Amino acid sequence: MTTSFDVACLLVELAGREPEPEALTPLRVQKLVYYCQGWALALLGRPLFADRIEAWRHGPVAVDLHRRLQAFEGGPLTPEKLGAPAAIPEIERELVGVVWERFRDLSASGLFRRTHAESPWLGARNGLPDEATGGEEITLAAMAAFFSAELDKEAVGGVTPRQAWAGYRDVLEGRVSTKADTFARLRGKTCTSS
Repeated sequence: MTTSFDVACLLVELAGREPEPEALTPLRVQKLVYYCQGWALALLGRPLFADRIEAWRHGPVAVDLHRRLQAFEGGPLTPEKLGAPAAIPEIERELVGVVWERFRDLSASGLFRRTHAESPWLGARNGLPDEATGGEEITLAAMAAFFSAELDKEAVGGVTPRQAWAGYRDVLEGRVSTKADTFARLRGKTCTSS
């Protein structure tokens, strides 16, 4: 199974392909990894990785990833430092790429503010003072509910991102054979070809 470190390595690799306005620091990567997990729960219907995510003072933290990145605190993460990502299934690589494209323009502080305003982090913190370290788990159920609802708000042409992703999975897994079949399934109609 993919790990949070694998996802971090892939994000760092994606960031290294073009000039970035802000370096990928451990803080920024942690928030992006959290968004990858949330989107996987909403779009794939399963976690991207098994690592526990906790609601720390500075936002969501994948605990195993934090341990791996401690040596890099304060400095930018680069592919040379982290190494190449492990073999990640194609659909998961695509998902991480979509999340990267969606959130790449947000700085670490922008991601910090965003995650602090969202219900999974707020619910796990459950009224803790801002200066409290935290450590409560952000549950998969809380992330799945939040990210599913958020993505369902973004329908285009009557098709939500979750429906579009389901169509993409159908194509990758061979359940549909044509573009027409994919769009028919997205709109809840019966496929016309085999």
